[in-house]
Amino acid sequence: MTTQTPYKEFERRAIESGVNAELAHSMYNVVRDSQEHGWMTPLKEWTGDEQAMIARAIAEPAKMAEACDLLIASDGLMHDQGQRDAGISDAKRREIEHWIFRSE
Repeated sequence: MTTQTPYKEFERRAIESGVNAELAHSMYNVVRDSQEHGWMTPLKEWTGDEQAMIARAIAEPAKMAEACDLLIASDGLMHDQGQRDAGISDAKRREIEHWIFRSE
């Protein structure tokens, strides 16, 4: 039996909107961890805008996947060792952070 959470509902809505299941699950992990792990406010705000996240995932799925990988590896940009363990260079991190925090 699977417990339904707001995060699982987000994942379902992302898939229904056209995000592939693997990416939607990565986004689910990011949204869940941003709230449950106490990530910094700008990341909580970013993950809290469900429609914008889904739209960006549809428009730029590879970038969203990179963002999810970095955020999960670094636990919301808080642990550099996770970034290094995932093989994400500092230059790549800056590129991904710029993509996450860019103004629409």
